[in-house]
Amino acid sequence: MGEKVSARVIRIRILIWVWYIALALVTVQTFKVLAPWSSALHVPDAEQKYHRDFPDEWKAVVSNHGEFREEPLGTPGDHPGKYAALACLLFVPHALTLIVGFYLGSRRARAEAAKEAG
Repeated sequence: MGEKVSARVIRIRILIWVWYIALALVTVQTFKVLAPWSSALHVPDAEQKYHRDFPDEWKAVVSNHGEFREEPLGTPGDHPGKYAALACLLFVPHALTLIVGFYLGSRRARAEAAKEAG
């Protein structure tokens, strides 16, 4: 009927699913920080753009569908290293997942072709 799957293969499949779940959680949390931070404006710039006053103690202003709030991280220009690290945290794991997936898929295809050939 079906091929017998070894315990090692089952463990690998479980690890892959754990990786996917962890990747999804990290992506959601990172995006929740990165998305509003990307649109943050300094208070004087926001006052000029939106024609309203904001508290002077705010580091930066974020507008979300007409609702304004403080961005405690400031603007991306205030902390370019932190912003770049967060962007890498959002995109690099996905790139690694694709690269490893393509590698494992091609390795599996070669093994199956060799198995069929003889």
